[in-house]
Amino acid sequence: MHILIAAVGSYGDVYPFVGLAAELRNRGHEVVFCTNEHFRPAAEAEGLEFVGAGSEALYRETVNHPDLWHPRRGIRVVFGTVARYLPLSYECLKARYREGETVLVGSTLSLAARVLRETHGGPLVTVHLAPNVFHSVHEPMRLPTGAIGAAAPAWLKRGFWWMVDRVAIDPMIAPALNEFRATLGLAPVERVFKDWIHSPDRVIGFFPDWFAQPRPDWPKQAQLAGFPLYDAAAHEPLPDELEAFLDAGAAPVLFAPGTANAAAREFFETSLAACETAGRRALFVSRFGSQISGALPDWARHFDYLPFSAVLPRCSAFVSHGGIGSISQGFRAGVPQIVRPIGFDQFENGQRAESLGVARVLPVAKYREAGIAAALEALATPEGATACRRVAARFGEGSSLAE
Repeated sequence: MHILIAAVGSYGDVYPFVGLAAELRNRGHEVVFCTNEHFRPAAEAEGLEFVGAGSEALYRETVNHPDLWHPRRGIRVVFGTVARYLPLSYECLKARYREGETVLVGSTLSLAARVLRETHGGPLVTVHLAPNVFHSVHEPMRLPTGAIGAAAPAWLKRGFWWMVDRVAIDPMIAPALNEFRATLGLAPVERVFKDWIHSPDRVIGFFPDWFAQPRPDWPKQAQLAGFPLYDAAAHEPLPDELEAFLDAGAAPVLFAPGTANAAAREFFETSLAACETAGRRALFVSRFGSQISGALPDWARHFDYLPFSAVLPRCSAFVSHGGIGSISQGFRAGVPQIVRPIGFDQFENGQRAESLGVARVLPVAKYREAGIAAALEALATPEGATACRRVAARFGEGSSLAE
């Protein structure tokens, strides 16, 4: 089978598709992987055929944008980048599409794959990494400011989703999408994230039903496949410096604010102070090491990248932004988590993790020394440990990618 995979986003968005592409290639399929040039090394490390859509400069421009991690303006930055990727990715996919042979696989933000399905006939599998993409009136509506309860009337929830689509989302993405569609002779679409974002052929949710139960108003073609849990370099030895640090004292707390977060200086400074107050050792993970200022004390270390699957089981707790890849690795490792959400799917992910009894959500405004120390202490209870073991026991030996 000839498979074209298109992914758009940061490492957390792209890595699961690298893992999926490698698994499909290992099963004998011919796979072509299409994403930004920034991820060429990651794809080629797996021996994948890679096609670059968008330059390294475009990726850097996005991750360094001052509004990317703003709770309200960040989504506008993301959609602006998605709009710029659309024609680039479409041309790459079209050039490699084989009539009657190709199966398209697209991430949530790979609008090009969805458009190509309309111009060339499909088939297309849309893969969503987090459940917030599925709008439903049959469960609580989890928002940055709280939630609309499950008992709220359906008309209220439908009205809210209408407002979200027409007032918030569509104005940011529909004009550019429909302008591009017009060049291809396609009719305009509205409420892009209600129905159109989901392929009519097949939709896969890369998370299990115990994390988000499918609802009657989800797309009928949707199927859940579990967390992908892909780690680059997961089978390589850990750095000697890390091994020595882990062996030298108590299990540390791992802090990771997101692979694309270049504005986390305050996060690291506050986290370091909290660990000093609580008497905890700390591991900081960030590809933007310049935001970790000064020399770290001997009870803390910084690394650009660490495979969470290998490191988290040796940690006492995990503090992250609540990206779906991060919290799922924490689930499997059986460690308590603090989620400091900023935007996108992170608020809902954090609330779902908290409902499982394995996490505490600390919004940015409450992410302070005392709050962090108190949350770590609250999670370090027999009840918390039992909840973490219960969730970890849901995982098998490998990733859902191999199933």
